[in-house]
Amino acid sequence: MQNDLNNALQRIARKEPSRELFARILAQVKVEERRGVIYARIGVLGTAALLSLVALVPALRELYAEFTQSGFVQFLSLLISDAGIVAVYWQDFLISLAEALPVFGVAGVAASIFVLMLSTRYLARDIRALSRRSSFAL
Repeated sequence: MQNDLNNALQRIARKEPSRELFARILAQVKVEERRGVIYARIGVLGTAALLSLVALVPALRELYAEFTQSGFVQFLSLLISDAGIVAVYWQDFLISLAEALPVFGVAGVAASIFVLMLSTRYLARDIRALSRRSSFAL
């Protein structure tokens, strides 16, 4: 009985796992590492999208306030009401319009929209990559 047990243990000790098993384990470890990186990126990109969406509200309010204070709206209404005069003096009109343009407000809104769109794009890409189970090629 003891001899049979020793023989069985020796046969088990001599067996080594196949090389395919080692390769599959390493491949699965790489997949899990990539999945962890994607989860981290989803957290960062989701936070960036949320913050840019929140920042868009004050940026739009600032843009509205700057439009009303700068007289830009009055210049645009002049374009509609007296288009003939604007056509004659179009160069001066464009310079006045450019001077009245609220650059800070426009830049704030543009930057917020840019960050929102960019983070949403990469967030969708990462979520799509997670939904595909077979490959995480990015």
